Amino acid sequence: MTPDRFRQLALQTEGVTESSHHGHPDFRCRNKVIASLGRPSVAWAMVKLTPEQQTQFCQAHPGSLQPVDGSYGARGYTNVRLRTAPVSLVKSALALAADNETQRTPQRSTGSSPKRAKRSWQDKLQDNKGHPTVSPVTGKMAKRFGAGLMVIPAPLEVDEVMRSIRKGRLISIAQIQSRLAAKHRADFACPITTGIFAWIAANAANEAACAGKKRITPYWRTLKNGGELNPKYPGGITNIRQRLEAEGHQIVQRRNRFFVANFEEDKR
Repeated sequence: MTPDRFRQLALQTEGVTESSHHGHPDFRCRNKVIASLGRPSVAWAMVKLTPEQQTQFCQAHPGSLQPVDGSYGARGYTNVRLRTAPVSLVKSALALAADNETQRTPQRSTGSSPKRAKRSWQDKLQDNKGHPTVSPVTGKMAKRFGAGLMVIPAPLEVDEVMRSIRKGRLISIAQIQSRLAAKHRADFACPITTGIFAWIAANAANEAACAGKKRITPYWRTLKNGGELNPKYPGGITNIRQRLEAEGHQIVQRRNRFFVANFEEDKR
């Protein structure tokens, strides 16, 4: 990927504008830097993620993303290796970085300028961010995941699978990945974006329930790999556990984590 291509992707991200800092471009959302581009002679760029997102992305794509050295890296600043980073990965990282600022930073009033409304979870679910995309995996990513084609799904595709799980049945993120890979004739689906989009679908379902909707995506039936309950879903472990036990599942605790007992028997 060239620096110009990175700039193009950054400016295609909703709400992002370009500025300059010490001779190299910065990209801002709500006046906060969410990405930077090195000087033309240096093939690097930076994306500002949350520390948790940074850990997930860097572990999944070590050949393309690395934390910035020092305290900035600990805060989520992440180096992008332009020579190896696929377009689909960069688009996803930029979209998340911009979305983080949209949620975190209140819009300041500037006279008659209208306030930008906070995006709902349903808005996020409907935003496909240019996906689904299917691309070959190369380099260090291939060593980690295996060579072949990887699909980055659209959020609604993940929601569709989650919505299809009937009472008494369960599914894991890995199983969702398998279904999506088969749908797109890919070798596997990106585990990071699949997990993030499942989280968005869960919050969108909870948002709909709070608005009075009765039929929602049964997000509590989607588990982390190994049958673990996801504490980041709406209501945390208490809510997820109550819902699963009401549907006949036995929950066991292992230290500070919770699992569905005998989950292997529930796999399809």
